Amino acid sequence: MNNTKSSIHTALASAGASAVVLAAVAALGFASLNIISVLVIAVLIAAATTVILSFLREQPETAAAPAAPAAAAAPEDFSTTDPLTRTINRRGVDIAIMEAMALGERYGNPLCVTKIDLDELKQVNEKHGKEAGDRVLAGVAAVLTDALRMPDKVGRYDADEFIVVMPQTERADAERIAHRLCDLIAKQAFDVDGSETSITASVGVTQYHQGEDIEALLTRVQQGVDASRNAGRNRATAV
Repeated sequence: MNNTKSSIHTALASAGASAVVLAAVAALGFASLNIISVLVIAVLIAAATTVILSFLREQPETAAAPAAPAAAAAPEDFSTTDPLTRTINRRGVDIAIMEAMALGERYGNPLCVTKIDLDELKQVNEKHGKEAGDRVLAGVAAVLTDALRMPDKVGRYDADEFIVVMPQTERADAERIAHRLCDLIAKQAFDVDGSETSITASVGVTQYHQGEDIEALLTRVQQGVDASRNAGRNRATAV
């Protein structure tokens, strides 16, 4: 816009100067016009040019609208670690299960999954506060991590649930491991508000069947958790 207006100003100024010259030339061609007439014509043309230039200067410049910034894409969280327990999170658990399922399909490797549902965490939160419940969760995660074998993976699947992925493990072995994890959790004393408290878990364990999807596998292991809870909690049930 500034460049365009500047060009107009220059053109009008040039036109005014040219008009003065033309007026002088015309005066010489007509004997009836004297030097006074030439000067009058030149002044009138110059004045008209000045008025036009002043009008253009007073017009507000319309700034070009700035280009709308591109909408920033929401960063997608690709983390697979639960920040509280430092185990893998729900996304990490799903990935671990699907990877183990793929190996099972390709090579026929056995795979078992254990789900651990903490029985009294809600009561701990209500009585001592969420921070106390978080300390218990972190403590249970430490117990599970220390007890598991190198190929196994443990992750926090929900607020008070953990899942253990056990590749290369037959159902009988997985059931023994599930019972041991259940016992270790029940025997562990957790520090809550300066005093020790304990917690139990309802545990389910199942083996992957070739050809099934992850939803079917997780539904079945949840049935084991429900059976343990209905039987009195603090136990593991294989389904």
